[in-house]
Amino acid sequence: MKQFQKYGVAAAVAAASASALANMGTPSVANVTERSDQNLGDAAIVPYYTTTGGKVTGVHIINTTNATQVVKFRMRRGKDSRDAMDFNIIMSPKDEWVTSIQANENPSAGKGGVKLITDDTTCTAPIFAADGTLAEIPATYAEGAEEGYIEIIGMAQADATTAGATAAAMKAGTVNGNPINAAAKHVKGVPADCAAVEYNFLRVADADAGDADTLGVHHSELTNQVSSQGSTGLTSYSDTPDRALKVSWFIRDADGGLEVGGNAIHIEGFGDEPMMTNQEQLEFNTAGLVKYDPFNFELPNLNQGSYPASTAAGSGSFTRIDNHSDDSSNGGLLFDRVRATLGVDAVHNDWSDKTTDGSTVDTDWVVTLPGQYLSEDPFCVIYAGYPVDGATCTASTSLDISETEIPLYLIDKAGASQFSLYSREEDVLVDETAQAPAGLDFSPSNSAEKAPDSVTMDREVNVLVFQRAGEESTGVLESAAAQAFTLPAAADDIDNGWMSLSITPSGTGRQFVVDGNGTNTASTGCTVNGVEQGCGVPVISKLATDRKYGAWKNADSDNGTAQDGDTVAIAMAVWKREFGDNPAAAYGRAVEHSYTNSSGWFDAGRFDS
Repeated sequence: MKQFQKYGVAAAVAAASASALANMGTPSVANVTERSDQNLGDAAIVPYYTTTGGKVTGVHIINTTNATQVVKFRMRRGKDSRDAMDFNIIMSPKDEWVTSIQANENPSAGKGGVKLITDDTTCTAPIFAADGTLAEIPATYAEGAEEGYIEIIGMAQADATTAGATAAAMKAGTVNGNPINAAAKHVKGVPADCAAVEYNFLRVADADAGDADTLGVHHSELTNQVSSQGSTGLTSYSDTPDRALKVSWFIRDADGGLEVGGNAIHIEGFGDEPMMTNQEQLEFNTAGLVKYDPFNFELPNLNQGSYPASTAAGSGSFTRIDNHSDDSSNGGLLFDRVRATLGVDAVHNDWSDKTTDGSTVDTDWVVTLPGQYLSEDPFCVIYAGYPVDGATCTASTSLDISETEIPLYLIDKAGASQFSLYSREEDVLVDETAQAPAGLDFSPSNSAEKAPDSVTMDREVNVLVFQRAGEESTGVLESAAAQAFTLPAAADDIDNGWMSLSITPSGTGRQFVVDGNGTNTASTGCTVNGVEQGCGVPVISKLATDRKYGAWKNADSDNGTAQDGDTVAIAMAVWKREFGDNPAAAYGRAVEHSYTNSSGWFDAGRFDS
């Protein structure tokens, strides 16, 4: 069964006899990864979603191509980037898929307090409940998932025809040359067969890889489904085109009279190769150990397309292609590209905290730090969410997993301010150096005040609310995790301006890379004294560097070295103007931050260094 649910126990699939299929892997050249200045990409990040205070977040995804695109939709909760829910969208040519993220007041058993509603008929895997209109987030990481950010990743483009497949397999249930194309294609507004599409996302065990009768993901570039005629049919895939997807979002507060929105952050050239993965629950053996699954539902993410797979699967004549699977795969880890593209050392935007007799103008700052989950051992995270005695991940006593996170501090450990606050007339309200401005000064100026040293941003999604000393404000977004930014006394008579926030990460911030595979990760193999142990289960010795299934990148010691490049930071300032007790007259807007990095200034993807 394909699942939204995070973790669970699933029955082992009996091995079937394997027959060879053609290896359809084709070499490719690494793309140039950059932020799109045309708001198109093969990956996108929606910087913020929320369901707090009755708010609704809408997401629109457009397939701009003439081919079928498979897209990963993943919601990450704001406090720690945990995978709150993910699923796959199978978009036929020129298709658009739309959803509304809302509070779930009456969740079903095992579900959490957020739901997705859609009246779109586009195929998803798994298929939404209630005739395709409803998906509830699993309870596993539902706590705190009322706010977060969303990853949209182009997994693959279905080929027009399947190279290397037999004529009989090619013929089965196809119109456009590949079964998934035919099944996902809309006819009078409705896809031909979404149930058939789902079969492409089953797990295929090593022993069954290459068997034309086994349904699911055989490797990163090949899946198999049952056609409408009942026979099996293979689909091969190529890389998602660099400008295939258009993603936008909005946040609506019907009661408060607010609606803001904009484009997602689009990345061109994120991946170079297909990254097909399954959508089944993880499997655990009777000993409570997770079975190695190189194409599991947590992939692709911002770092890896798959995990390294067995080099010889099934009969031994079939190769499981694992694309973007390790540090050496086609240009390196994906997050290295993201950091080079979206890494910044400062963000800049307006602020306002203005009250008049008839109206107020307020601003919240949203600062999102995508990819922080990549600094954790993913198998330790899995075991932490698996409630069975004995299912644990033993880390070295010299390494605390939390040390690998990257909290963002407004005040560094030396006590120096990391932000500068200005009025619109160049008044320096808070300066990074905490020094009064020097030199010629034609504008009114104030003595700079040092910022309070208690304000930190240690979440993946941070909401700063501007307020006066002695006041408490819920902010524009009414974030449950809002952090108050108390304006200094120098701003008592100033109600708007702009702020510059320097970003200096604290902590090691190393990426964990799964670099083993299902045949050689466990030193004892797949069985011990005839008892199944689960191929490739995590094996950890007392040393953090002796994990058999992977390691922290650049780890030259137990604690390794920090990631290269600037911290990835995105998001916006959200404004709201209200008029007393007349919410119908309220309005708002969202203005994306401008950024600086070592290359200079850039704003919304346009560099002006």
